[in-house]
Amino acid sequence: AAPILDEKGEVAQILEILRDVTEEKRAEEILSESEEKYRLLLNNIDDIVYSVDIRGSMYEGITTFVSNQIENITGYTPDEFMKDPALWLKLIHPDDIPSMEKDTNTVITKKERVTRVYRVRHKDTGLYVWLEDKVSPRMDSDGAVVGFFSVARDVTERKTIEEKLKSASEKVEREKIKSEAIVSSIGDALGIVDTEFRIV
Repeated sequence: AAPILDEKGEVAQILEILRDVTEEKRAEEILSESEEKYRLLLNNIDDIVYSVDIRGSMYEGITTFVSNQIENITGYTPDEFMKDPALWLKLIHPDDIPSMEKDTNTVITKKERVTRVYRVRHKDTGLYVWLEDKVSPRMDSDGAVVGFFSVARDVTERKTIEEKLKSASEKVEREKIKSEAIVSSIGDALGIVDTEFRIV
């Protein structure tokens, strides 16, 4: 609104310019509804869905979204991850850090999708949970990687079975080597005889 003054300098009229913002408001409502639908969808799948914006280096990132499933798998709430950018890295098993760094570097420098497999420490139990994390780079209009989008799932049960199978296989191999060593040590003393005790 703008006042219009008369010759005495007093306000004689007020000029107002009105603009119809119905379409803008409707667009905002549709966008908000759409975002809410996607949020509901992402929060109701079994996998962890999250998005990270990168600042400066691959370890200086801000978690911009993480689905509710994160709490069921790690014990930490989405808010805890959003407030502490370094939390995810703090929870990773030390032995898995090198492969994580290598894979993350591939996403950022080569702009390639990778699958990371690593362990994170559960908040309540202190035990490590195995995650399979499929990471895709997010790029700006210039093609520079500005973050990544990821879907991670709990594969602890699968990894446990794999470890048991590996352990069983190694045990069979050890027993085989032991048996071969016993037969080899007997050497010429081992033979087959007929009913008249003649060596055949």
